[in-house]
Amino acid sequence: MFKRIILLGILFASMLSAATVSTDKDTYSTNQQIVVTYSEMEGLNHDWIGIYPTGSSNDWGNQVRWDWTGDKEQGVATFAPLAAGTYEVRLFYNNSFTTQVSKEITVDANGAVTTVTTSKEVYLPEEPISAIFNNMSGDNQDWIAIYPKGSTSDWGNQIDWKWMEGDISGER
Repeated sequence: MFKRIILLGILFASMLSAATVSTDKDTYSTNQQIVVTYSEMEGLNHDWIGIYPTGSSNDWGNQVRWDWTGDKEQGVATFAPLAAGTYEVRLFYNNSFTTQVSKEITVDANGAVTTVTTSKEVYLPEEPISAIFNNMSGDNQDWIAIYPKGSTSDWGNQIDWKWMEGDISGER
């Protein structure tokens, strides 16, 4: 009987201190930062938050964003915007890959149209060309290139190209 009482006490105490996670929204657009509020973490230096595509394993490299909690038991973390899709915000204790709690979020393109313009219409030979872009997907593999008018977008036809480095809007 005494063992049962102790076991119930331990179970009840563990339920009281379970980690929690919430976000300021359930659905984001591709240009909005993800604001995550967490509590009841262990407060260890290597507790961390990861954002993963829904259904992916916790393996390192599957996360699209992550950050340490900085030995805080509770706090707020802000992450850069994400490409359209469904994701899970996952909390992990002490540099582990065991999910303590998760919350699903959706990033919706929400009709946002990707645009690319230049800072002017005519450039002198050898003058740097500046491309201004908006509403890219935010993926680290996004890139932008300059092609001769009338050419196809086949690789090798580009005059120059640059990685977007996860930026959604900016200038290259």
